Amino acid sequence: GWSARKLAELISYRRGEGDSESSPSVPIEEKIEALNTASIAFANREKLDLALELLEVAELLYTNAGDEKGGAKLESLHTSTLFFFAQAYGLKQNPRMSCLYCARTTHRQLTQTVKLKGGELIVEDTSLDVEDWVKNVMTLANYYHNCGERRQAEHCLSACGAICGLFTNAAKSFGEGGGRGGFDGITVRSMEALAGKIEREKGEVYFGVLSTCSEALLYKQAGMEK
Repeated sequence: GWSARKLAELISYRRGEGDSESSPSVPIEEKIEALNTASIAFANREKLDLALELLEVAELLYTNAGDEKGGAKLESLHTSTLFFFAQAYGLKQNPRMSCLYCARTTHRQLTQTVKLKGGELIVEDTSLDVEDWVKNVMTLANYYHNCGERRQAEHCLSACGAICGLFTNAAKSFGEGGGRGGFDGITVRSMEALAGKIEREKGEVYFGVLSTCSEALLYKQAGMEK
């Protein structure tokens, strides 16, 4: 197991006070997994600054991994690190940083799931919880919308629509009942329902754009009348 001393050594490495090879025989995946797990424990105890510092160490280890990058486990662990960052910043009431890491997480999940082959996007990894992914990206869209960054919000919702379309086609090719190729629980009906939610969210964004334009026009007209 990982003792407090070993974790402290890794934190010292992040602060520039120690050596990343304090545990040279320990694979980098094990180090990052331990840091991720410890960060969850501290976040649950509301020790958010320590949780974030542990995640910063995990991110630094991944950044400096060099040729070790690309392995399935290491890449999955790094995606988890980014996800835990988003959660910790959310608990710390820092929505901008939380959304930044949420965006990085969902982007990595997407690039690991959808591949370009023969000029066509296809679903290669069916392990993605597409409904959860869409929910997270829609949360991002809502954040951008509330900040007035409506182009970013529209981009997020367009990505959701594209992914729904890909998974709808995949569900059709694997049969309505799912169960083949890892598509358990993913049906055409569930994807169409999700697409409906996305379109409603798009409507909110477009309504916001129209409201802003209308207010600007009324303001301009009021200034001209004066």
